[in-house]
Amino acid sequence: MGDEKEFEIIFNNLLSNAIKYNIDNGEIHFIIESRKEQLTISMKDTGIGMSEEETAKVFRDFIRIKNVKTQNISGTGLGLSIVKKIVSLYGGQINLKSIVDKGTEFVIVLPLHIA
Repeated sequence: MGDEKEFEIIFNNLLSNAIKYNIDNGEIHFIIESRKEQLTISMKDTGIGMSEEETAKVFRDFIRIKNVKTQNISGTGLGLSIVKKIVSLYGGQINLKSIVDKGTEFVIVLPLHIA
């Protein structure tokens, strides 16, 4: 069983970002699936999205996406870096798909024996 506090950090960071970077009246979809040997967690929003260049950097320490749409959003730039480190600690992977002005989806895949 994974550490409950670490999983709370993962969910809080992903949900916080989905809320902060979403559009007014946007949607957030959260899905958990268990299949065979793995647990898949998906957090998808209908927010402002990111470019390929931005997604390539988003898991680094102190990286914040800076543009007109994000200039008034606060944060340290550590959340997704911490999430990635925790997911890796448990032998998992985190991937993201993002389209500017359409939204972002984070998908975490973890070995089921730790969940």
